[in-house]
Amino acid sequence: MRRETADAHAATDERFGQLDVAKADDYALFLAAHHAATSAVEAALSALPATVGLPDYGPAAPLLAADLR
Repeated sequence: MRRETADAHAATDERFGQLDVAKADDYALFLAAHHAATSAVEAALSALPATVGLPDYGPAAPLLAADLR
């Protein structure tokens, strides 16, 4: 899987690497991207049976949404 996703990870690193999170607009973009990704992953994980064995760490998407307000 690492090989198959290497280009996507490199592109993501390149884009996020251009952000200056000390600047409010860049930090907002960073948070928005993480919120979008986290929301999708958490929705997919919530559809799995509880017996999958993943730890219950609590949803992060609502916390990111609060940071965006």
